Amino acid sequence: MKNLLYNLFLVLMLSSCGAKYITIVDQVLPAEKPFPSDIRSVVVVDRARPANLGSSSQQSNIGNNTTVVRNCAGRLPLSASVHPQGQYMSVQGAPAPPLSPAEVNNLSRGTQGIFSLDQLFFGEERRTVEYDKHQLDENGNDYYIKAIRGTKISSLDALWRLYDGRSGGVLMEFPYAMEDFFEAEGLNYQSVNAKLDTMHQVNPDAMARTMVDQLIAAVTPTPIESNWLYYTKGNDLVKRSADYMEAGRYDAAARLIQQNSRKIAQMKRPERAQMNWATALFLDGDIAGATQVARDGYSQFRDQEFLTFVQKISAY
Repeated sequence: MKNLLYNLFLVLMLSSCGAKYITIVDQVLPAEKPFPSDIRSVVVVDRARPANLGSSSQQSNIGNNTTVVRNCAGRLPLSASVHPQGQYMSVQGAPAPPLSPAEVNNLSRGTQGIFSLDQLFFGEERRTVEYDKHQLDENGNDYYIKAIRGTKISSLDALWRLYDGRSGGVLMEFPYAMEDFFEAEGLNYQSVNAKLDTMHQVNPDAMARTMVDQLIAAVTPTPIESNWLYYTKGNDLVKRSADYMEAGRYDAAARLIQQNSRKIAQMKRPERAQMNWATALFLDGDIAGATQVARDGYSQFRDQEFLTFVQKISAY
């Protein structure tokens, strides 16, 4: 809570003084499990039966497969649509058998592939063991009582398959497994089960969302970003240069400030114009020029932000 309040305070302070950041993508890391480059569009199909899943002990089902499928389709790094009807082919929690080439052709609807949810199974298992629990009496003497330790294991198993829309074969598989453990102790089975029921709740839908988050992270390239300080308030030169920078015209912002550089020292908040100049030069690709302008800014105004800027671009 303290960190949240501090971050909120920091945002309010920066916005009130006109400090902002421009975010740029420095590089893009390839996906851990990228889709084939020739697969640019898919139909997302739900084949995981939403009922009659689980073992003979405890079982529960994901609330809505449609939500899971739509969440995935909307975040895939390619063009994706959702098939309007579920093709339920999984039985007793096991993955659905692979689609045949004819089935892939029928479901692909002119796209280059099928991305199919072939399993989505939430299960719960409970294990109990009796043991002798160590105790101390009021005199500090050892004694033991019969007790029970119970463990609740909640699990989510999922399987996605990518099918080639032309050959109908399976191109990739994305299996997923997650387990959540919780233990409770008591003097009888009833009290242990009551604790397992009430003291630790597992949300199957939340586990399914986590599964989709991890899937998307695995198939999506990761952008590495950096943030660069500039100001929007302080004097007219600051405001006008900020307008150029927010429009992506870094060369125009740098040129505007350079043309008025001799007037900066006489302006209100001159260090802000100098910082905008350095940032604009850097974003325009002139690292040497940006470094020199920042160093000049520190020499004139003794603002620590200029040294921070120089250190940041030196390590860039």
